[in-house]
Amino acid sequence: MFLKKIGLSVLLILPSLILSGCSWIKGRSFYADLTCQLPCWQNIVSGVTTEEEALRILRNSASIDQQSLSTTGSAWLIFDDIIRFRSAPKNWHGEAYILDQKVAKINFWGNLNLKFGDAIKVNGEPKFVINIPTYRGPPGSPALGYSLIVIDPDRGIAYEFNTADLPELQRGELRPDTPIRLMTYFDPDKYDEFLEAKLFSMGFLGREGTLEYLVPWTGFGSIKSKYPPAPVQ
Repeated sequence: MFLKKIGLSVLLILPSLILSGCSWIKGRSFYADLTCQLPCWQNIVSGVTTEEEALRILRNSASIDQQSLSTTGSAWLIFDDIIRFRSAPKNWHGEAYILDQKVAKINFWGNLNLKFGDAIKVNGEPKFVINIPTYRGPPGSPALGYSLIVIDPDRGIAYEFNTADLPELQRGELRPDTPIRLMTYFDPDKYDEFLEAKLFSMGFLGREGTLEYLVPWTGFGSIKSKYPPAPVQ
């Protein structure tokens, strides 16, 4: 227990998540194992690291479940290939999207144990937010939710959550303790291509539509008043 407490003292964020045993491992922040300055992750840099280099890094990483590591071997949208992997504790998943033989975008989703306030402390304030209405739930009775996607196009960082993942009383407000469900690092030089591919609008809006409904970041507060939803079908 003493050694675990020593290890936990180096966590960058989320000190409230200090637990013990397996629950401690699964409760670690996604930012606990940073090895380079964001938006670099595990020495993988979007727009710089090649597919071959990324695979080598992942194969040699103790934080990755090696049995989960694979490539699709086929194109998807504008990408040539996708590397798929999962964390060793199996609490989050990752996908590295390959374009022109390099990692162009990398997504992480699942139980990241990461909150909006934590991300802003590490990354600084984002530039824009887009709010995309979504429907979840069983067929015939889907529930309306809102996916808030926060973007810093200059640094190549985006992250998001869906209000349907929150307790009902918290769905109307973006707060520092709002959990992040998807973290993305991308090549800033490919931002326009990603807009055209509808990657920052849940597949609803192209470049012009996304830019039209991007709202400048104005901090935490009422989602309805600060970040009204884009009118998507």
